[in-house]
Amino acid sequence: MAKPLLILDPHFRTAKELLSTKTVSALEGLCRIEGGEDRPMEPDRLDALLDRAEFLIAARPALSRAQVGRAPRLKAITEVSGAFHDQRD
Repeated sequence: MAKPLLILDPHFRTAKELLSTKTVSALEGLCRIEGGEDRPMEPDRLDALLDRAEFLIAARPALSRAQVGRAPRLKAITEVSGAFHDQRD
């Protein structure tokens, strides 16, 4: 059975700031991780992954209604910025 897809987009932070090595190892045991680079994920790459993604972990998740509509498997969007800002649902 294939592992569920997790999209990791830590930018504006670094992945190491947000997730310990132990946490990344645990996630890799459970999921196939795409992303995790310490730069913004290209919008085209994100769009290409959405139809298969089950989880999105991002410093600043910003999915449009249309993108969410193209993500039928998406179960959780987790913001991990560690900052307070005025984004509203």
